[in-house]
Amino acid sequence: MIPVYQTMTVSNDGCGNCFNACVASILELPLREVCDTLPRDTPYWSAWRNWLATIGLDLANYPADDPPKGWSIARGPGFRIYPEGHELSGQPISHATVAFNGEVLHDPFPGGTGLKEVNGYWALEPMKTGDDPC
Repeated sequence: MIPVYQTMTVSNDGCGNCFNACVASILELPLREVCDTLPRDTPYWSAWRNWLATIGLDLANYPADDPPKGWSIARGPGFRIYPEGHELSGQPISHATVAFNGEVLHDPFPGGTGLKEVNGYWALEPMKTGDDPC
């Protein structure tokens, strides 16, 4: 894992690319080389699954109480809140961080402090034979 930091934030851009930075960190790629879709884009998860399929990976979902072994992306509310004017104003911003064996080790938000709580994990796993990314 090589720490990669997000370049877009909710406050500056209306949407952050923390998930993208987490994927780039785990795959040890520059941010510009991973899928550039954002949470505001439709269909977000299909775009990610299609991109991951091009490198033989899929996205697996794990509950907070059963983290995957190895590197993963921990998700949950961060310590920053959505700014005034945003439809979720005043609520904690949903955030993604890099975890190892369930422990958050890298926050892609520059100067970030992790998550208030982990609501679940995504793991990048090899595609199973016959998997259809669509």
